[in-house]
Amino acid sequence: MTKILRTISVAATISAGLLLVAVASPGLLSRLGAQGDEQIGRLLNGPGAVDRFRQHHSGELQDRQDATPPLIEQARIFAKIINPPAPKQPPGQKGTDNPPPPPPEPPEFRLVGTSCSSNPDDSFAYVRLPNEPDQWVRQGAQVGHVVIKEIRHGSITYWDGRQHVETIVEPVPQTAGRLEPGTGATTRPQPYTSQS
Repeated sequence: MTKILRTISVAATISAGLLLVAVASPGLLSRLGAQGDEQIGRLLNGPGAVDRFRQHHSGELQDRQDATPPLIEQARIFAKIINPPAPKQPPGQKGTDNPPPPPPEPPEFRLVGTSCSSNPDDSFAYVRLPNEPDQWVRQGAQVGHVVIKEIRHGSITYWDGRQHVETIVEPVPQTAGRLEPGTGATTRPQPYTSQS
């Protein structure tokens, strides 16, 4: 039994050695068994698979190397969306980078008074419109070209289409000095007379 095992191990060692030599030296295999086969010789000495791929697809590879990757193209398009280029100015016009915004148009009304409540829907503003009678307006109402946004005690905030603007109640003129004490009638100013 020992002799059989030794014989098998020696045979396996010799086969492994021959296989190693055949893999390490492909020319040896052709010399041993296929010396006359020209096709095997051409395959073994010819270009490899990578070289043949490069020969057949050299134009496509060059185009791919010159082209911008799709991810880079998409990133450039997205960058233009986020940071658009500055608009071109007409020729002959001096431009500044950021011209100042035009001043807001004055409202078409004057605030006479307010009536405030804890519920904003119950708050009112008393406004004076040109050529119209005075009127009470609620929060959210449109007066001329502005919209009343908030009504507070003594002031309102309105939106003029560009910004929120706060306006206060116009001051009440002093009329107490125009009355004579005790009569309730108004006095007319006396013309100035010089005494010479």
